[in-house]
Amino acid sequence: MKRASAVLTLGSLVVSAMVFGVACGESDDTTPRPGLDSGTGGDSTTDTGTGGDSATDTGTPSDTKTESGPPKCPAVLKEGKLAELQDPASAKKATLGDGIKLTGVVATTQKFRTSGTPKKVGDSCLYGVFVADANATFQPYSGIIVLSYGDDAIAAGTGFTCPSGTDLIPNDIKPGDAIDLTATYTEFGPTSTTCGKATPPLPPPSPDKMRQAMQLCAFTKKGAGTLPVPADVTPAAIANGGADVGKWMGGYVRIKDVEVSSDIAFGQFKIKGSELFVNDTIYYRGAATAPKTKTGDKFTSIVGVSYLDFCTWTLAPSDVCGHTPIPATDTPPSCAGGTTDAGVDAKAD
Repeated sequence: MKRASAVLTLGSLVVSAMVFGVACGESDDTTPRPGLDSGTGGDSTTDTGTGGDSATDTGTPSDTKTESGPPKCPAVLKEGKLAELQDPASAKKATLGDGIKLTGVVATTQKFRTSGTPKKVGDSCLYGVFVADANATFQPYSGIIVLSYGDDAIAAGTGFTCPSGTDLIPNDIKPGDAIDLTATYTEFGPTSTTCGKATPPLPPPSPDKMRQAMQLCAFTKKGAGTLPVPADVTPAAIANGGADVGKWMGGYVRIKDVEVSSDIAFGQFKIKGSELFVNDTIYYRGAATAPKTKTGDKFTSIVGVSYLDFCTWTLAPSDVCGHTPIPATDTPPSCAGGTTDAGVDAKAD
């Protein structure tokens, strides 16, 4: 069974941890994960009814796929920085269903497959990448997840796979890449009924929706940009019900000097003294092999994005490679070849 994952760096930012050496590579783990692969609803490709989508959402970044190939770009676009388009106090605040054009934003994660492991031929294949305004340090309201459909799942050996390179997000996108894109501004989030049907039942998230850039119609990788320094936040601020979840959601953030209070199967662990979970949603989708954590392990810092994972606000690191164990004499993981492209199915998983 896939165990809870130790944390990592994004780009050159080091995450120090009491973890043990492990190599990065393809994972052939197919263990169902609650709210993700288990049929409890975490990987549905429907949405909440906001932004012109179906009203049967389960909490995964998603949208109803209605056509083959990229959607047409909206005729009317709002342009500006993400912080201007998302801050409730901004005069340029986007509304649900608005076309938005973002220029010079920076990727804060690798690309990953948000739709989960396909179970049959024809299952939808949805991919995502988080982006942020190009600030020196990440600012409130300046991050968002961008989503794009690829071709539907096909048979591969004894399983099924999502065909690589069929969506608009390049497979080689990495933290720090500069991007121009055009998409539609929407939200996703589960209902209390959906959360209650999970195993075990879960309370609904608070806030109940996460912002997203969906129906991606144009995406240009412009070359190297500068990855913002993550904003320092407390675990309580970005956990369910946290006072600052709204301004940090989708954001590139860091928690410091924390300890694992419980090691949970299916790629999650909980931070002591808070309701915050750290998960492996992004790098697991990229088929990276996760190191293990245990109760009592301590981290000088964990860097990732604030992410609504099914019914739970979590911290989702982007990359399993590059972390520095404590003590410093421990051997770091071997990642000479880099991590696998997130969302790229080199083989059926």
